[in-house]
Amino acid sequence: MKTLSLLHLFPLAAVICLASLGPIHAQQQIQGQAPAPKCPEEAQPIPEELSGWTARSPIIAAADPAHLGAAMLHLGKGADATLLPTPEVTYAVRPVKPGGKVSSGGMFEITLDHAGVYRVALDTRAWIDVVVAGKPTESLGHSGGPACSGMRKIVDYALPAGTHVIQLSAAEAKASAILVTERK
Repeated sequence: MKTLSLLHLFPLAAVICLASLGPIHAQQQIQGQAPAPKCPEEAQPIPEELSGWTARSPIIAAADPAHLGAAMLHLGKGADATLLPTPEVTYAVRPVKPGGKVSSGGMFEITLDHAGVYRVALDTRAWIDVVVAGKPTESLGHSGGPACSGMRKIVDYALPAGTHVIQLSAAEAKASAILVTERK
């Protein structure tokens, strides 16, 4: 009878180890947890214009235009926004994508001291309307955020100086990080 050397057992051990990983991945999918993205230890730094994303303050979205003063965003400073159930929100103007009964949303106000191209960044899936003079403004374009930053989307708008309303609607989550910054 021949004896098996350890070298012959290595392929069998490797197959057993790899097979055991399948149930872990399947469990993550069942629970709705996507595997964490693989980010390099030395990830690219967030561009200067988006640096306010990393130090955010809490804010609660306004449920109606009368309470916008309590939901003031500040240019270049990120916020962790608590959103409201859609049925509780009375928007300044009807959102382009209002969302349903189980979605979330809310409104914020921001004052800009000069005209320019401004970016609104979010970490969750939601529709963004920027209301200027009572009408939603067309976006110039959108993109994803920098890799490993946590920014899901960035939408650019050409905005005049003044105080404007930012409406979030059709959000899947009850909270969202938000940042408004000038595009450089």
